[in-house]
Amino acid sequence: LRTKNKLTKSQRLSIEKYFQNHLGARFSMGKALFLALLLELYSYIPVYKNLKMFFFKKSFFCSDNVARAYRAADICVVNKNDFGTVSSVDLLNSSQFKIVGYIDCKQR
Repeated sequence: LRTKNKLTKSQRLSIEKYFQNHLGARFSMGKALFLALLLELYSYIPVYKNLKMFFFKKSFFCSDNVARAYRAADICVVNKNDFGTVSSVDLLNSSQFKIVGYIDCKQR
């Protein structure tokens, strides 16, 4: 995926700075499992949001991190308030991105 509109230098630097500040953060399988099991439930009950933030505030998964990085550059790539619920499908369907290629697994 690439952005449909060319990023400004300021936007590129903001995204780069976001990722530099988050180097070494842990990828969270627990977070992915937690969200898969409780996604609908915690979005309606505030205590689940607080628990999620307590347990997973220093971990991430890729789509979550991409959405946060673009938000740091004032680019809204998904229409969600909680980036912890952003999936790769959300990014794929974003009006901000275009598909520039893919890997054909059958060719391997």
